[in-house]
Amino acid sequence: MLNFVRFYISNMRYLLLAFCISVGFSAVMLCSCGGNEGLTAEELLSRATSVETIDPQQALLTLDSIHECFPRNVKMRRAADTVMWRIELALAMKSLPFVDSVISVKEKMLDVMSVNFVFSKDDLYQDLGVWEHRMFRTELNTSKNYLKPTVKENGEITMTSFYAGREETHDGIVVTVGEYAKKVTDIDGGTSFTDLGVFHEFLSITETTEDGLTKFIAEMEGENATVSLLAAGDEKLKYSVSSRDVKAIRETYLFALEVSDLWNLKRDREKFKMQIERYSNK
Repeated sequence: MLNFVRFYISNMRYLLLAFCISVGFSAVMLCSCGGNEGLTAEELLSRATSVETIDPQQALLTLDSIHECFPRNVKMRRAADTVMWRIELALAMKSLPFVDSVISVKEKMLDVMSVNFVFSKDDLYQDLGVWEHRMFRTELNTSKNYLKPTVKENGEITMTSFYAGREETHDGIVVTVGEYAKKVTDIDGGTSFTDLGVFHEFLSITETTEDGLTKFIAEMEGENATVSLLAAGDEKLKYSVSSRDVKAIRETYLFALEVSDLWNLKRDREKFKMQIERYSNK
């Protein structure tokens, strides 16, 4: 079921992109309408209505071409809108129960996975709550050099390097796993302070499930990793990431994938609900 959910989400995004490209291409192809403008628009409307139940996407493309090719034919554009609303209402009503069922499965998956994570949210300052792996709780990692990924409710990942040692200012990170390395110099935020004579530095990087240090570590073979902290492009110091932490980073990445999927599914559900409400009243 997990693979099926991932297939559904990735293909929904692909189809949306392909749909947008097709709309633009079809508009160009169909804009050489020529002849009787009203008759050609009527023909396009007839073609759309003839396939609206068996090929709704093609019908929507054809209806869109009426708007593109005949911007001054208000009568036919209104007729095209009526059919378009009808098709989109049917698609939303068909998609909503399916998305609801997938969300239910996904929520159960996350309930099982979340046993290794702690959720926190400050309603006064945070729009989105944050998930943190139990292995990276601050009290377990005092005065330790380590990498810590956290996951927002929308699936966005923040990878933070925690460093304690001699006073240094860094502007980049290189993570090496086995023979492979990934370098990041796009640091979102850096914080440093001295506590009880010990210098501390935090470097944060905003990542997605599609790219970043978290994904890199999760997908690389190897039980250990090495972090190099950079200053003006030069390596200043290194610290090791234990096999325990590597395992927790991989678990965090897999968790982020599911959180991201659930967030997008819920957005789809709201979109379908809004379409049903809007088009049902037309």
